[in-house]
Amino acid sequence: MAENESEGESSVSEEAVQEKKVPEKPSPKKIENPAVEKAGSKAAVSKPGFFSNATAAIRNDYLTNYRRNCFIVFVFALLLLGGIAFNYFRHGELFRKDISLQGGVSITISRGDLDRTAMLNALSKDYPKSDINVRELQSVGVNTGIVIESSDLSEQQIIPSINSNFENLHLTASDYTVQMMSATLGQAFFRQTIFSVLIAFGLMALTVFIYFRIPIPSFFVVLCAFLDVIGTVFVISLSNMRISSAGISALLVLIGYSVTTDILLTARALHGRYATLNENIMLALRTGMNMTLTTIAALLAAYVFAESELIKQIMLIMIIGLCFDMVFTWFMNVGILRIYLDRRESAQKAKHNQN
Repeated sequence: MAENESEGESSVSEEAVQEKKVPEKPSPKKIENPAVEKAGSKAAVSKPGFFSNATAAIRNDYLTNYRRNCFIVFVFALLLLGGIAFNYFRHGELFRKDISLQGGVSITISRGDLDRTAMLNALSKDYPKSDINVRELQSVGVNTGIVIESSDLSEQQIIPSINSNFENLHLTASDYTVQMMSATLGQAFFRQTIFSVLIAFGLMALTVFIYFRIPIPSFFVVLCAFLDVIGTVFVISLSNMRISSAGISALLVLIGYSVTTDILLTARALHGRYATLNENIMLALRTGMNMTLTTIAALLAAYVFAESELIKQIMLIMIIGLCFDMVFTWFMNVGILRIYLDRRESAQKAKHNQN
């Protein structure tokens, strides 16, 4: 009886063990082709593409050949200064001024059927030695009239000339409006604007010196801002653009913006959060270029869609100046800072070895 009970218990326990057994997992299927297995093992490692290789090469060249880049831009700056000096001695002025800065008369004719080129040719034919400028007025892309400006002609000379060359016009006093600026007042206003630019440069230089308290980097921050203005004025003189009082205000804004990027670069290079100078410069480059490119995009949109000639002039001057700012800040100023910091580090090491 006891034997039967023990045999029954052992059989029950064996059945319970068999029920508790976990089924075996199927073995993974082997890859028969070794080439496929090798390719699968390398799939996780992505090879760098052409864009990443080109970016790395450009970054390495930019950080390695900073002396070359600085020298090229420095020669470019000398050429700009030479061009400005040549233009001044040839024409007696840095750029052409409109009547708001030199005085004269401005006649606005509100008729959309007038041809600007034909009007300018007719007036230049009658007064070949006079300073005459004709520009169009537009509204939503449609010509609504023209503006005739001259620094040495009067209303009594311009209107009869138009009526004689365009018989179908027959302009009367009710067809146009006249604005006059005396030469004395225009010249006085120009002197005041130039004085304000010089004061802005002086205060900006003082602020930079107080902030960094290091003469050489501070000086080149001011120099880059000065070269931005010089380059912009050179392009203006080449394009034969007439600068108004609004254009002078655009130069003042340009001074402030160009100093911002140079201060950003100098601060990151001198007091950056990274251990290496290259990383601090690249961080400043990414931040500064993002700022400048987004600003240029906004200025381009304003230039395309603006209807006022004054607004277009301000936007164009800012765009030209910011393009020069990218060159002088991220090529010349970077090279100067690298040379200065390398020499300072070498001097510190030599002093430490002597001690």
